[in-house]
Amino acid sequence: MPTTIRVERELPGGVVARVTLDRPDVHNAFNATVIAELRSTFAALAREGPTELRAVVLAGAGPSFCAGADVAWMRAAMQLDVEGNEQDAMAMADMFETIDTCPVPVVARVQGAALGGGMGLCAVADVVVAEAGARFGFTETRLGILPAVISPFVIAKIGESHARALFPGGRRFDAFRAQRIGLVHEVVEGEAALDLAVDAAIADILASGPTAVRAAKAIVREVRVPRTLVGLAVGIALGLAGALMQALTRNPLADPGILGVEAGAAAAIVTAIAAFGLSEPRAYVWFAFLGAAVASVVVYLLGSRGRAGATPVRLALAGTAVTAALTAFTNGATLLDQEAFDEYRHWVVGSLSGRDLAILADVGPFLVAGAVVGLALARPLNALALGDDSGRALGARVGRTRALGAVAITLLCGAATAVAGPIVFVGLTVPHMARAIAGPDQRWVLAYSALLAPILLLTADVIGRVVVSPAELEVGIVTALIGAPVFIALVRRKRIAQL
Repeated sequence: MPTTIRVERELPGGVVARVTLDRPDVHNAFNATVIAELRSTFAALAREGPTELRAVVLAGAGPSFCAGADVAWMRAAMQLDVEGNEQDAMAMADMFETIDTCPVPVVARVQGAALGGGMGLCAVADVVVAEAGARFGFTETRLGILPAVISPFVIAKIGESHARALFPGGRRFDAFRAQRIGLVHEVVEGEAALDLAVDAAIADILASGPTAVRAAKAIVREVRVPRTLVGLAVGIALGLAGALMQALTRNPLADPGILGVEAGAAAAIVTAIAAFGLSEPRAYVWFAFLGAAVASVVVYLLGSRGRAGATPVRLALAGTAVTAALTAFTNGATLLDQEAFDEYRHWVVGSLSGRDLAILADVGPFLVAGAVVGLALARPLNALALGDDSGRALGARVGRTRALGAVAITLLCGAATAVAGPIVFVGLTVPHMARAIAGPDQRWVLAYSALLAPILLLTADVIGRVVVSPAELEVGIVTALIGAPVFIALVRRKRIAQL
């Protein structure tokens, strides 16, 4: 029988388990026994079927929910060697993971102090209801202890930005701020209202089908929503950029990289890593975007020199020359700097892994601007498909259309490459698929490219996570494996729609 927690079954039918931390004299602080009993209790609950267990309420006896780690336990831990501390940390992490993966919703009832490890319990609960007087904080940092064990769960709950602000200082904050950062879902006044709010949350769960509730929780946990949104945005950007590039150059083998966008991003990232020591995607995403933009501008300036202006052939030749020069710089820098090579090789394969919504929010305005400009060029591009002279006769402004097209491609492909790295074949293959469906009308080609590209990219991402599970094959590799045969099949079709 547990000695530090109470487990009770509540009506109706005992399908709701109430797990109460029962050390009110020390504000329900953690020690080795609490950790072991919490883990074993939730492991046992997880083995119950959908008709036996529908929800779990996690509460704390007395005035506090959980005030973190027990002082006596921390003093004892200071006497342990490295191996002993690692074992304690692994035991605590295993406990949080067991609660986090509980197949039924966990509703946390929070009053008083929720500090340190108590914050971790809030992070792994599905619904957190707090009394207005509750206080939160990562107070272990003020004791010289890192919130290392709880950090993966907390960051997943509140996001990196809030974690950066709250972890270092250890300052306490109230329930309303906890609600604003996403740690708490509802704040109520008084203990009676707290019980009513918990009961209401449980009633909502019991009103749904048992199997559906478990499946819904599994979906939220397993489907990577930020990753999917990043994949959608990057796919749309690459599809539109590829269609625009092929239309502008009237070259069915052109892809967005022909303007030097990917080479510019790669050179900028290597520079950021080697010269400034940046290693996180969000840290060097702006360098990648700036490098892509500068490379595109240089290509356009070189391609537009002379009386002929920026013709498709001149742009392609300028892009090839700039790409060759930037690739030589990138290869040289990575050969001379091992750290830069290690970071660069993870980026250059193209991946959606580890990209959160904060990165997407940074480049989102550029993606939207590029998409708007690109879609607005559909009619002029239809006119230019007949040739420059015919396009002018139909009222198209050739120089303006090419300049705006280059801007749109730079914004779209630059932002996509900065976020996910160079992902090949998407911008090359998808426009051919769109033309096979809709014909040469750029209004439909652009629309279908924006639709088909994210489908291809997300399908490749899913395949990469399945075929070598539990490891992962990066999406850039999978798109190459899928895109190459699809592209070969498309170009071998006798009746493929022409540009």
